Amino acid sequence: MRLRPFMAYSLEVTATASPKPTSWLLSTLRTNASPYVILLFALPVVAQFVHYVEPNGLLIKGQAPGITVSFLLFIAAFICWLMFQPTQERSRSFLIFACVIGMLWVVLILESRIDGSLFNLTAFIYLPALFMLWWKPPTFSSVISALDVVAWSLIAISVLSQLLDYVGARSMNHEFPLRWSILTDIIGVTTRWEGPFGNVNYAGPIGAFLVVYGVCRFGWNRMLLVFAGCFILLASEARTSWIATLAGLAIIFLSTPKIWRIVLPLWVRIVTVLIGLFGAILILVGPDSDLNARTPLWQTYFDLWKKTPLSGIGETGINQNMTMGVIPGWASHAHSMYLDTLFRYGLLAFGLVIASLAIGAVIGIKAAQSKSAIGLALLVTFIFGAL
Repeated sequence: MRLRPFMAYSLEVTATASPKPTSWLLSTLRTNASPYVILLFALPVVAQFVHYVEPNGLLIKGQAPGITVSFLLFIAAFICWLMFQPTQERSRSFLIFACVIGMLWVVLILESRIDGSLFNLTAFIYLPALFMLWWKPPTFSSVISALDVVAWSLIAISVLSQLLDYVGARSMNHEFPLRWSILTDIIGVTTRWEGPFGNVNYAGPIGAFLVVYGVCRFGWNRMLLVFAGCFILLASEARTSWIATLAGLAIIFLSTPKIWRIVLPLWVRIVTVLIGLFGAILILVGPDSDLNARTPLWQTYFDLWKKTPLSGIGETGINQNMTMGVIPGWASHAHSMYLDTLFRYGLLAFGLVIASLAIGAVIGIKAAQSKSAIGLALLVTFIFGAL
């Protein structure tokens, strides 16, 4: 009879000292936003890579694998989100930002339906994802953890895409020759690298993100991310991404008053940034008078857009003008996210895009003043990368 209390006490101590894995998992999901934020942030990376590897495969109800993976990851993120118990206060600024994005979403969907053009079903994920981030806001450390996962996922799939090409499982396109011979002289590469998403215009922004985000990290994490980003920038040779990288680094430089123990006044940092960006634009863009045939393309789009400035040309209008030869066959979009939005969807959508970026910049500036400039730096990188 005396052994029972002792045995009960022993079992209680054992249970306290080594909790069950399920208990630890449930506790983590309740107290940490990282699981749902990581799944949301990694969703477009994984889904786009799946689409690159298997673009024409059909899975559930005729949906491509990339779309199916997107919804599966979102469902997993939603389950984690339901269990999470936040401690952060909801942000009014983020709510305004999300509402503007919501209005933009409605405009784009309505115009797509009126125009009769197609859109990806993953469009229905964006608004719930924004609501999740606002209703149960993650901590700064959770966002950094998610960005770490995104950064290393991009590196991993970049290496994997190269391995798939090497073994013949997925052939890369080698259409565009390199303008500069840096990598040709070092490793014998002669064409621009299309990256893990099958397009040099996607590979360039990957490199820009890795460099800017990597500079904000520490130790070996910083060195490896920056090295990988620089290599991708050189291999893809997307000049807009180079300028975007410099713009993001400029924000970090402006928000860092002390460089290697040298205190730099704000005016010195501003002048340095302006000279650096102006010089970079002259070097990268100056010799190319028509921006690689973009300026005449923009003029063509502009002439068509003037007929319906509020609603834009629309997908149908672009396809019809490509068929008639008015728009070149290689130019199914305007090769600028801002101009493409303006020409394709019109002034209302374009205005909402600018408004969302302005609100995002205000949020980023406030965060830079109170905590970290990393969000503002990444936003500026995106803003310049979309030129």
